[in-house]
Amino acid sequence: MASLVKLCRHGRVPRLSEAARLRRWRRCGCAWVGDLYVEGRRRRVNLGADERQAKISLARLVADREEGRQLDSGQGVGVSHVARRWLAIKERNPAARSNSSHSYRSRVGHIEDWFGDRPVADVRPTDVSAFLERHLETRKPATVGGIYAALRGVLKRARAEGLIDVIPLPLENPIPQARPRDQRIPLGAVWEVVEAMPEPHRSAGALVLLTGLRHGELSALTPAEVDMNRGLVHVRSNRARNGSLGPPKTSHGARVIPLSDAARQILAARIAERPDGLLWPGSYRVAQDALRAALQAHGVHRPGMGWHTLRSAHAAILDSAGVALREAAQRMGHGDHTAQTLAYGWTAEALAPGLIDETVRRHGALQEPGRGGEPA
Repeated sequence: MASLVKLCRHGRVPRLSEAARLRRWRRCGCAWVGDLYVEGRRRRVNLGADERQAKISLARLVADREEGRQLDSGQGVGVSHVARRWLAIKERNPAARSNSSHSYRSRVGHIEDWFGDRPVADVRPTDVSAFLERHLETRKPATVGGIYAALRGVLKRARAEGLIDVIPLPLENPIPQARPRDQRIPLGAVWEVVEAMPEPHRSAGALVLLTGLRHGELSALTPAEVDMNRGLVHVRSNRARNGSLGPPKTSHGARVIPLSDAARQILAARIAERPDGLLWPGSYRVAQDALRAALQAHGVHRPGMGWHTLRSAHAAILDSAGVALREAAQRMGHGDHTAQTLAYGWTAEALAPGLIDETVRRHGALQEPGRGGEPA
């Protein structure tokens, strides 16, 4: 026995005749679903919004079942089926980074373990709340937040396929919202922290402080990206924590950054030392350990601090130097000045690369040549 039905709410009206329900289904744009039994188990398969094509597909499924061929679950209507299709779309994205794909697969695994092949149309907001509350018992809120984001993506995919017309999310987010961590340290102490790191991390930290590069962007730099004659660095790629190279973090991450004199000196010395390949080829873990040790040695370490702390310090330098907000946002690879304001705050409105060195010296974080040395 097999039938062609819809699982959307358009046909879920009390005391509605079958003929009236069929008319409502034909008017809505939701997907038709094949409802059939395979080896004693009820299976529901998404057959698309076209009724004629859905009937042909259902007949093919019935023939496959009768001939003993295995039913293709690629178009199933269970949560796990939709989750796999959503994951496949994410992994086909040419801009997807390998570490992001790994995170998506891990989150989909949690969703599949909990919901299984349960029809996505049967999921209620209370089911989503129970799923999140159970995971909050054993995992950090930030981790559960990532899983919840993946579940929302899966449910949105189900709606796009016509399997549901309302996304069943709870009215209130049950995940505790953590306060943003303050990763800033006084500008006067920043250079001392950088100087406390051993090479090559000292020169890497100094360049991040002077350019605002993300650590992944810094560790992907080669001499080909540095134009010493014009004083520019071209950000074209990003190195993930597993060492793989990919595009910048966002579409706005590909940019050209003017270099101050101090930044030029750092890059010139590094290129002379490593004329081929990556300028800073080390792993993120080792670099993070070096920065953490320096922060702890100066008594300014707090949970959550990392290389982004130096990037935040660069934002503070730009603000203090009077760099215009829009120009600072472009320099740091943000899509617009709103992101810059939300991430770092802003008060300034005026960039010449020399202002950066001048501002850092004013805060006692960069010594004049001949007064204790140049930045490493």
